[in-house]
Amino acid sequence: TFADLKFDLNALDHLQFAMAGGSTQTVTTLTITGTSASHTISLVSGTPGTQWTFSCAGAVSVSYVALTDAAASGGGTFEAVNSYDLGGNSGWTITAPSAGGSGMLVHPGMSGRMAA
Repeated sequence: TFADLKFDLNALDHLQFAMAGGSTQTVTTLTITGTSASHTISLVSGTPGTQWTFSCAGAVSVSYVALTDAAASGGGTFEAVNSYDLGGNSGWTITAPSAGGSGMLVHPGMSGRMAA
């Protein structure tokens, strides 16, 4: 459980967080910001194919994020803009970047690929 959870990507090309499959991360506020289509933050399950959950009662908006096996709960609205749906997600509205990126994104430990 976190009061305020914030992930920002500065100089790194890519950052990946593997959440324990079946776990729930409860947050009051959630800020996750990559910097571009080729500099994303990945939120994945530590057990591919097993969902993990963010629970938040308020509105959540993240950007330049690649989501895998991510469930949203808690009554809030979950929006991922300029982001990638790599499968197994529920409860999120995910909008892909309109253009840009570095070609084919391949996320470590994942079989999913998304053309950028």
